[in-house]
Amino acid sequence: MRLCTYFAAESDSGTEVVFAGYGEVVIEEHAPLVLGNSAAIVTGRHREVAEAGARMLREIGWHGVAMIDAKYDHRDGQVKFFEINPRLGRNHFYLTAAGINPARFYVNEFLGPQYDAFDVRRQPAVVLQDGMAQLREERLFTVLPHALLRRYLDTPTGRKAAALLKAGKVSNPLKYRAEKNPRRKLYLLLNAVNHVRKYRKFPPRTA
Repeated sequence: MRLCTYFAAESDSGTEVVFAGYGEVVIEEHAPLVLGNSAAIVTGRHREVAEAGARMLREIGWHGVAMIDAKYDHRDGQVKFFEINPRLGRNHFYLTAAGINPARFYVNEFLGPQYDAFDVRRQPAVVLQDGMAQLREERLFTVLPHALLRRYLDTPTGRKAAALLKAGKVSNPLKYRAEKNPRRKLYLLLNAVNHVRKYRKFPPRTA
């Protein structure tokens, strides 16, 4: 699975796609209640995918956030789009992990720059490519305990994740160093145990 997240603004000429985020899913959840949710994502950029999605959004006059789900087709080596969602998904912390908080698009666009004068093209976490801001570096987003995740890294994307784990370039939205409450630490421990039990019962396929 591939995640392609865009933000398109209105302009005098129609639709201006100002941001194109890209992530490769390492592993998905297979428990019935969370089936299909991404449990680990490697961020990065893919020039052809970014431009293909932007071209489609410009053609249909899209405005706002667009999350495009895509699949990598092993038969011809192409990434193929199959769905557009007009909102952020559960795991869009993958963008925050790479340095871009997607909530700021909403604040700036719909509340106004007086609340957040956010210009994604001026952020240090992006590079400008084909007129769009795109993520500068690869980083691993995951909600899984690292020991559990390492069991499922036997794919090309998984090997990228393994290298990022080794380099310490990993983010988990549940972990916050400033939070010292023992009850919070207990919750994180139980959350990790629950993931291990869940994956034992519903073993995933790597993506």
